[in-house]
Amino acid sequence: MMLFPWLMFLTEFSTVRAQEAFVLYRSYLWMPGLVFLIPLVAKRLSNRSMKWVGLALLVALPFASVDRLMVMSNSIYLWEDAKKLVEDDLALPGSYRIYYNLGVELLRVKRPNEAIVELNKSILLGGDFAEAYNNLGVAHLQKSEWLNALEDFTKAINIASSGSDEVSVDNVAKGAYGRARAYQVLGRLIESSADYKLSCKLRLVGCEVKLE
Repeated sequence: MMLFPWLMFLTEFSTVRAQEAFVLYRSYLWMPGLVFLIPLVAKRLSNRSMKWVGLALLVALPFASVDRLMVMSNSIYLWEDAKKLVEDDLALPGSYRIYYNLGVELLRVKRPNEAIVELNKSILLGGDFAEAYNNLGVAHLQKSEWLNALEDFTKAINIASSGSDEVSVDNVAKGAYGRARAYQVLGRLIESSADYKLSCKLRLVGCEVKLE
């Protein structure tokens, strides 16, 4: 019976380790080992020593808890903390997702300059993928850099057009809608209208826009 939890632990450890560093770190998979380690250490210490160890833990753990609560209180803090785990080894599986997620969160709080840096890093690590280019396009829209936005959304559409699954279709629709907005500001109403019609057809987005 004692062997079963360890087998489950090893299965989870190997699965998560192959996934990405952040998941492994935040899964606290070392906890089962700590449960076994505490009694072994306690057997070798006197009662007086154990009291001092316990007191030290009581002082240290609240500070560690505050740090963890602070990190988990905000999505940007969370992904910035995750980024620290991979900066020294960018070849770790899934590292590009950390930079992508941080870029998305920065976009949500209207910090496009920082978002562009993180999204470009995610492309550098993970290769071209439509989601990153669509979000780069949004960042350039926030900065009123219409031509850069056109380029990004066009890349997203071209990449996503090679697939036929729901995610690919969704990315084509997002790219078309974003590009339509950029075309509209630039006064290129024919191209804008065509993209609005495409996003409307695929995901019913932009159907209400009437161009004159």
